[in-house]
Amino acid sequence: MQMRKSRIVLIGMILLCISLLTACEGRGLPSISPELLASKKSVLFVTSPNINPAIKTSVETALPNWREAHQITYDWMQDMPDINEDVKKKMKEKTYDYIYVIGNDLVPSAVQASTELTQNKWTLLQDQANADNNAIQDHPNLVVQYVDTSVLQTQVEAWVESKIAARTSIEWVTTASKPIPSAWAPSEEADHIVLLDNNPEWLKQLKFQISSHRSEWVVLYAPADASVIQKLKAIGTPVMNVNASTANLNWDEILKNSVQTLSDQAWKSGKKSYNANELKELKLS
Repeated sequence: MQMRKSRIVLIGMILLCISLLTACEGRGLPSISPELLASKKSVLFVTSPNINPAIKTSVETALPNWREAHQITYDWMQDMPDINEDVKKKMKEKTYDYIYVIGNDLVPSAVQASTELTQNKWTLLQDQANADNNAIQDHPNLVVQYVDTSVLQTQVEAWVESKIAARTSIEWVTTASKPIPSAWAPSEEADHIVLLDNNPEWLKQLKFQISSHRSEWVVLYAPADASVIQKLKAIGTPVMNVNASTANLNWDEILKNSVQTLSDQAWKSGKKSYNANELKELKLS
């Protein structure tokens, strides 16, 4: 009798298992909705070897959050000196919806690459204020986020006017295409100006003027390459380069706003400056 009851229980369990399996088969495997698939995005980050280590820390912290909170997959190419053919080949091997490039020294090669890899949406995040953004042409798949240096003009004017008020002797170094404002260097003080582009002996002339006028400052008013700046500093007289600035950027805020743009599907090509929350401070170097 006991054995018969055990057989009945066993048969009942087998029938229950069969019914459960049949139900599962009818339902099938869990499916991913087309909406969820469409919302998933892939991102590639490319960073320069010359960026501040704090930027790397911000990226390293942000990307896992992009994945977990926003379902964004990512890869990160670190310490890339430029976007060369090898890098572009790797970019083609995997489908990326968005490519983020951080570092001013990567801007020229990244702009060129964006014209070749048009299937990707590119965002160039400048880390300093020394890029010539006017030379960058607009492309429908390119965003350039830059440091707005217009506020520096106020700082330059205040500095120059304070020196003029103190009757400080200044030597001006510039080019013919960027004349010194007459309020700062009137025509009667033309012998305080040295032009870089029409005088091969400009350095010798500048040293002579500094000695003759007992000048306390040299102001580099026109953009110049590193070799010119090095020669100026080697003279020993203090140099104010009005084209050099230091930007203190809030990278946590920049990356937070970037991922929000992706989540909102609000990515739009063009040039835009960092906002007041993203740019903490901008000052003359």
